[in-house]
Amino acid sequence: MWASKQRPWVLALVDEAKRRAESAAAAALELSRSTRRDDSGALQAARAPPLLVASDEYLGLEDLEQKVAYATIVALVNAKVTDFVPFFNELLKAGGNKIVVPGFEQATLRLRKIRRLAAAMTQLKGPSCGSLDLSDFAWLNDLRGEEDVYSTMRYLLPEMEQLVEEFLEMQAQSETAPVWR
Repeated sequence: MWASKQRPWVLALVDEAKRRAESAAAAALELSRSTRRDDSGALQAARAPPLLVASDEYLGLEDLEQKVAYATIVALVNAKVTDFVPFFNELLKAGGNKIVVPGFEQATLRLRKIRRLAAAMTQLKGPSCGSLDLSDFAWLNDLRGEEDVYSTMRYLLPEMEQLVEEFLEMQAQSETAPVWR
């Protein structure tokens, strides 16, 4: 396996990244519990809390590939798609447990697909796709349960990746990114 062939500095780097992510997640969670006032003076809740960092029980002590995939998902979601933290928490809730939804049984493959979805959503919200407003997908945050979440993801992943391709093609043709708000 790829992870077992890595040098000790790679493993140390992953452990350091995990430690930093845990401390950042704890600080962000504390911040999210507070409230703030908007321009009109009304109380507003702080932004959604970031994903929690998985424990070694979730990923398995020896599986570096799963640790890196999980860290990538957390980074992508926390960077651009914080509106979908509840949805990604639901996706990651299963952990290393068996999933019965076809196509998501193996943890490593499941994390790869979740990482692809997070990357596509991040790219859609980025400047290369005109900072697309994904608020029409807010219903994803209401999904609960393994069956609903993974069945939805089966169809959502190719749709999001296709949207990214279409925006990138449009950008290549027009040489400017379209803005859809």
